[in-house]
Amino acid sequence: MNLSTQPLWLVIVSLGVTGSVIGAVVAAVASRLNDRSRRHFELQRWRADCYLGPKLEALRKLHQALVRSHYEINMRAKARMPQTLHEYRDMVERPEMEFFAALTIAEIYLDSETSKIMHAVLGSVRQMSTSVWLRLPEVFEGHGKNQDADVREPDWQLFGRSFEAAHAKLGALLHPSELMKWIENER
Repeated sequence: MNLSTQPLWLVIVSLGVTGSVIGAVVAAVASRLNDRSRRHFELQRWRADCYLGPKLEALRKLHQALVRSHYEINMRAKARMPQTLHEYRDMVERPEMEFFAALTIAEIYLDSETSKIMHAVLGSVRQMSTSVWLRLPEVFEGHGKNQDADVREPDWQLFGRSFEAAHAKLGALLHPSELMKWIENER
C-alpha cells in the first residue's frame, strides 16, 4: 500500500490501528513477564518462610542446646556435683533432654554425616549424665557402687571430642557463607 496516494484520514486510521495492535502485544508480553517474575518471587518467599526459616531456627536451637548441655555437664567436673535427685534433674537431666528435643526437631534437616555426629554427642552426653546419676549419694548406695567402672566413670575425652566435632559442624552449617549457599541452591 502506497501511503502517498492514500487519503490522509486513511493513513492516520491505519497507523492508529497498527499502533494499537503493537501496543496490545507489548502490554500482553509485559504482563506475562511481570506475572512470571511475581510467581518466582512468591515461590522464593514461600521457600524462605516455610523451609529455610524453620531449618535455620531448628539448627540454631540445636546449637544452643548442644552448648548448654555440654557446659552444664562440664561444670559438674569443675563445680559441685549434684547431691540430690532434684539437683541432678535441674543441673544435668534438663539440659540433656533439651538437647535431645532440639536434635529430634532438627533431625529432618540434617544430612547423614551431621546426624551421626549429633547422635555421637548425644550418646556421650547420656553416658556423662548416667555417670553423674550413678554418683548421687542416694543412687550410689543402691545402684552405683555395683555398676561397671566404664559406666560409672565419665569418659571426658569422648565427651570433649564429640562436642568439638558437633560444634564445628553446626558452626559450619550456621556460618553466613553456608546460609547463602542454601539460598542460592533453592532458586
